[in-house]
Amino acid sequence: MLPSAQSASVGARVTAPDDAPELSGVVEVVSPPEWPGVILRLDKPAPALAHFFALSLGGPVMLPVRLYLYGDSAADVARNVEATWQTWLGERFPPISPVE
Repeated sequence: MLPSAQSASVGARVTAPDDAPELSGVVEVVSPPEWPGVILRLDKPAPALAHFFALSLGGPVMLPVRLYLYGDSAADVARNVEATWQTWLGERFPPISPVE
């Protein structure tokens, strides 16, 4: 299971829950509590680095997800998983409508 930034520990093996897009690897960096986030070294869906972090904007909090895939199959894997990730994230974190 993926840890929260507060409970993550460097070296821990992590996997995404069954209802999430495929993702597994090892925690490489845990950011300090004032800048919550983690960097994972992934082996699935492909060799990659993943950076999950919270970004406060003085009210709303953004949850950026960065995936840096590498290796010979990186471009193909990225094309195959991009829509899956966008759909999954959009269902859980729908965009906020601008205030008029």
